[in-house]
Amino acid sequence: AAPGAPPRSASALPVLAAGVVAAMHVGKLPPALPDIRDSLQMELVTAGFLVALFQLGSAVIGIMGGALADRFGPRRAQLCGLVLLGLASIGGAGADSPAAALAWRAVESVAFIMSVLPGPRLIARAVDPGTMSRWMGLWGAYMPVGFALALVAMPWLLEAWGWRGSWILAGVLSFGCAAAILRYVPADGGRSSPAAALGPLLRETVRLPGPWLLSLCFGFYAGQFIAIFSFLPTIYEESGMDPGLVGVLTAVAVAVNALGNIAAGRLLHGGASPPALIATATLVMIACEWLAFGSGLGFTGRYVSVVMLSLVAGVIPGTLFACMPRYAPRPEAVTTTVGLVQQGAGMGQVLLPPLVAWVAAASGGWSLTWAVTGAFALAVLVLAGLLALHERRAGHGGRGGSAE
Repeated sequence: AAPGAPPRSASALPVLAAGVVAAMHVGKLPPALPDIRDSLQMELVTAGFLVALFQLGSAVIGIMGGALADRFGPRRAQLCGLVLLGLASIGGAGADSPAAALAWRAVESVAFIMSVLPGPRLIARAVDPGTMSRWMGLWGAYMPVGFALALVAMPWLLEAWGWRGSWILAGVLSFGCAAAILRYVPADGGRSSPAAALGPLLRETVRLPGPWLLSLCFGFYAGQFIAIFSFLPTIYEESGMDPGLVGVLTAVAVAVNALGNIAAGRLLHGGASPPALIATATLVMIACEWLAFGSGLGFTGRYVSVVMLSLVAGVIPGTLFACMPRYAPRPEAVTTTVGLVQQGAGMGQVLLPPLVAWVAAASGGWSLTWAVTGAFALAVLVLAGLLALHERRAGHGGRGGSAE
């Protein structure tokens, strides 16, 4: 860099900010669910689908979206995603029926995946390779940080502007992030990358077992996280707690997940085994899910269990994001690989919230939540074992290794 010029890694900061703002569109919904249900006469199970629909884009177009971003440039893809996210949020503010709310949420889901898929590749081209694990740990924290910020702000925004005004504000923030990307992140270059034809990108990625294992692992993890923390405000408000306090307690529980993400980056940089980190975190999650929902502990014990669950669970996405660049078949296919993994995450987040809501409605409470999420956690344990076998066969060790 020229003397006095900002460091090259500075261009990664607007990318991180874009991820956080995109995640705020996930976190804006849980505190607003009671108001939206009252406003639109929405049933609990329909509300579960409203939660799940935000991941529809990931579930349906994840790998194709990643391939398109690799083909036409990650910066262009992120800009388009942020602008569409802003437009969809403002459009959703005008919804006058459950069907309209679901439709706009589906559009937001496509915009969200377009906004976050390019993040790892944009960061990779902005930072030194030796610091990638730590930067990917930071990137993995975009979801809990954005989710938590929205949870803290929404109770006050709802009181001042209602949920519709809050949706408009979220849209404006997305436009602001797009402007920052346009100003501070270097352009992609030509109109598209000749080395990144769609067919080869897709074929090379899907034929490798590593990206599939990461995708399934992320799916079973993300389904648990979004189901627990999307309904936590509803659970607390049903017990008669003040909405402002509910927002703060839920935000604290979600925010500590970012510490787990950051810790994963540091542990991997120090040589820790990715499958061991995933398996250990999953075992703690299973125990905490039972303590939080099925044990009969008092409120303090249940809340501490939720916080511990979130903290340790953050190790899993931090580990998975750090693995993605070296599991890609080649550097030009990193976003395609991220797309496949995000597609798995989207599937898990589409499936589990409605299932948890259905079990709660059928059983008359939330005490069986741990059994549903625990089944997903057991699947992560199995996948961690398969990932360990794959690491040995592919020659990956600790944080090292190259693309497969």
